[in-house]
Amino acid sequence: MNRLQKYTPIDLITLVYVIITGIYILAGHGSLSNEWIHLAIRIGIAGAIIALPKIDVKGSSILQYLRAAYPLALLGFFYSETDYLNNILLPNQDALVETWELWMWGYHPSLEFSKTISSNWFNELMNFGYFSYYLLVFTLSVWLFIKNREQFAQSVFIVVCSFYIFYTIFILFPVAGPQFYFAQPLNQIPDAGIFRWLVKLAAVIGEGETAAFPSSHVGITVMLIFIAYKWAKPLFIYFLFIGIILCFSTVYIKAHYAVDIIAGLLLAPIIYLLSAKAYNLLNKLTNS
Repeated sequence: MNRLQKYTPIDLITLVYVIITGIYILAGHGSLSNEWIHLAIRIGIAGAIIALPKIDVKGSSILQYLRAAYPLALLGFFYSETDYLNNILLPNQDALVETWELWMWGYHPSLEFSKTISSNWFNELMNFGYFSYYLLVFTLSVWLFIKNREQFAQSVFIVVCSFYIFYTIFILFPVAGPQFYFAQPLNQIPDAGIFRWLVKLAAVIGEGETAAFPSSHVGITVMLIFIAYKWAKPLFIYFLFIGIILCFSTVYIKAHYAVDIIAGLLLAPIIYLLSAKAYNLLNKLTNS
């Protein structure tokens, strides 16, 4: 019997990411602090994944969802960890990205956008678009779980694997973004309302000097829109509307340079295809 049959493609790709980043931590020994904590966390995650087949989820829809989509809960940790790992090889590359920005636009859109349109309602609209990103993945996964179980596992895998690819880029090519690169008050926008407060709260909880180039916000959102168009049509128009706002909001709130958005749009189909191929490969391994 193939021992891999006990596992799912998303189990295997998560193990691969945990192992690869664990090796990277070991390779960076001496330039990191408290690396053994991060290695211990990886051992715990790997052990939990290895033990998953022993859990009986047949009688509970909630457990079935959690069994298939649990890596979504790990993404916040893995994202914040990119700030811990991203300077092993290179220092932050914001100065380089700034030269691309000025070459492309001739000015800094991330600085000028919020000055040009500064009304509270537009500020809130931009923050609504940015914050909605955190809800899109969960909404799509739950919808597919309920309405289109056949495509649920593949879609969640593609999204999670794409996050892992983006995180790997952030680790190897560190860019902090305008909110960290520029000095105050240039890196700030005025407070507006509830969504501005929610975005700031999310930043306090999990944001760091990492993950600006390319924009995973944009790249992942493009994938979610495409998946919604294919397999969750009733969500498509809402996702498209939020996605358009989000592309502008990432620059408006100074989370990204405008060139980050272009890179996210260009890389989205490439990373999607790589993740889809990884799913097909691992699906064969676990079903052969």
